[in-house]
Amino acid sequence: MRDAILQALKQVQNGYSLCGVVDRRARVYPLGSDTKVISILFEIVTRQAVVSYAKS
Repeated sequence: MRDAILQALKQVQNGYSLCGVVDRRARVYPLGSDTKVISILFEIVTRQAVVSYAKS
């Protein structure tokens, strides 16, 4: 199970590079170290890997 999840995460990580938040005017705001922001971004990035693992 662990190896399958790690493999799914590797595939997802290749598609994401989180550097900040972009608004409608294309201004980039860098990410801070707020744990709430970090946890939400972690959920967004890993959700695809978890769903992929669950379907297999």
